[in-house]
Amino acid sequence: LPLFNEVASNAWVPSSDAKAVAWQKKVGEYDGYIIVTPEYNHSIPASLKNAFDQSYVEWAHKPVGFVGYGMMGAARAVEHARGIVAELHMVSTRNSVHIAGGEFVKVHPGMGKQPFDTIIDVIKPSALEMLKDLVWWGKATKAARA
Repeated sequence: LPLFNEVASNAWVPSSDAKAVAWQKKVGEYDGYIIVTPEYNHSIPASLKNAFDQSYVEWAHKPVGFVGYGMMGAARAVEHARGIVAELHMVSTRNSVHIAGGEFVKVHPGMGKQPFDTIIDVIKPSALEMLKDLVWWGKATKAARA
């Protein structure tokens, strides 16, 4: 995606960049989302913020769950992202998946290099709860949008 450079969000003015319009159409096809993010300087990467900013209307009234990874499991990034998605009128699941510390090091391609399956037992409980919430909110918000 190009860096956001529109006169306003697409809630107010149609986007002029064809890549942004294509992104909006793609976002609009789904009833819920799972965002996977690392944490940089206590926040989300700029590319994720840009992806949120490129669309507005299409995110609204849909649920989102988060999977964060990094030494702190991207806990601060996920909390920051929750504020952003609230502004986009999204519903954030209570539960999220945090791949932190030792588990992160085990599967990191530059460190432990172990297969992702190595940490499944650790992240599975939170993943199942997040997915359960996402499905529930997905059904509820889809019905409400209809």
